[in-house]
Amino acid sequence: PAVALLAKASLSAAMSEPAGAAPGMKEMHEKLMESVEYSQAVSTMSEIMAQAESEARDFVEQKAAELGEDGAFDAALMEAFVAFDSDDDGKLIGQEAAVLLEVSGRSLPADLQKELEDKDFECTFEEFVEIYARTTRNEDVQDEDEDSEF
Repeated sequence: PAVALLAKASLSAAMSEPAGAAPGMKEMHEKLMESVEYSQAVSTMSEIMAQAESEARDFVEQKAAELGEDGAFDAALMEAFVAFDSDDDGKLIGQEAAVLLEVSGRSLPADLQKELEDKDFECTFEEFVEIYARTTRNEDVQDEDEDSEF
């Protein structure tokens, strides 16, 4: 609290720059304001991310209670599929599927990666579930790499 008061006092003093301020004060004032704006933006983004994480956890817990663990997984996967279906046609193109798998923390085998890079690739949700099953968690791949080093 005392630091916050000090920061506010310093900010107030900086914002009320005297008319005859020394050269360089204006630049310092602008940098201070940019720094404050940046800090506020980071703080706001952190709050948004924390809220999104909380909402995602609540969603999964609710679906798990309603549908069981497998049902919750399917519901979450369907929610993600719909979010990445940019043209709402019920299908993902290769790039959409690849990005969804990547942000889901999945590693693609080389043959699947090549398949998704095909410009004519499309998949329905049911096909995407089969594709998802062909992937591994990034942590699993990292663990395998670490095991093979020894």
